[in-house]
Amino acid sequence: MVLGAGSWLGYLLLAQEGAADMGETHLLGTVHHQRPEGLPGKVVLHQIEHRGEVGRLAEEYQPTVLVNFLRGEEAEDLAMHEELSAICRRQHAWYVLASSVLALDGYQGAELTEDRPPRSSSPYGIFKGRCETHLARAGGDWLVLRFASVQGWVPHKPTRNEKFLRRLAAGEKVVVDLGIRQNRLAADLLVEALRQLVKDRVRGVVHLGTTDASDELDFLREEAAAFGWDPAQVVPGAPRHVNLDCRPERIFQLYGDRFRRREADTQTFLARHPGLQRWHKPPST
Repeated sequence: MVLGAGSWLGYLLLAQEGAADMGETHLLGTVHHQRPEGLPGKVVLHQIEHRGEVGRLAEEYQPTVLVNFLRGEEAEDLAMHEELSAICRRQHAWYVLASSVLALDGYQGAELTEDRPPRSSSPYGIFKGRCETHLARAGGDWLVLRFASVQGWVPHKPTRNEKFLRRLAAGEKVVVDLGIRQNRLAADLLVEALRQLVKDRVRGVVHLGTTDASDELDFLREEAAAFGWDPAQVVPGAPRHVNLDCRPERIFQLYGDRFRRREADTQTFLARHPGLQRWHKPPST
């Protein structure tokens, strides 16, 4: 059961799982605002009008794995998270929470490693930290995924990459704050890693990301150049100095080099992605 089938990662997870030979596995996705098209026929989508319906569906369908991609920072969202984790404990199901490296953005001058407990200064990071803390205290079988900025394309909604390239193609200047340091992984690879972690029932906190990191300004200028646009269209803005370098370690201990990538690999993935080909700058005539 995937909560947030219309989200970027939720869509990719259902698409990859739906395309695989899963035997008797059934796939259920919840949709709130946007109903995605093009998912495999074996994926059943449920329209959700309000958060209270999610727990009822989990009780009804009794999934063996529940993956929560929902974004929310309100008290009702935390209450729903606590309810779902309780349902999973009763049903002996695996609960997977898509958290964020923002849960660690309160650390200053320290590596953001998997053993660090949540400490955040941003509203979204504080919310994710509360979700993580609840799981650690409540027990049961759970997996928390922390990651920074993911990159790629999906057919049903514009991703950050497509929005960025669209602005370059329109001749716009893109202002980017300085000092935002992240490690950026291809969304498709992140979802592939998630599928393997779920298959192996890995428990605890796992970071997903590249082995290196860069400033947002530098990464976007490289992305612009890879698509043939002038990197000078990406201009520096105000300094922010935020460290979102989500250091992965457990994923390499578990699977060796299978999910080991550098940001240069992410840039290559973007430049070659079929869904983004239309955003390459046409050759001069």
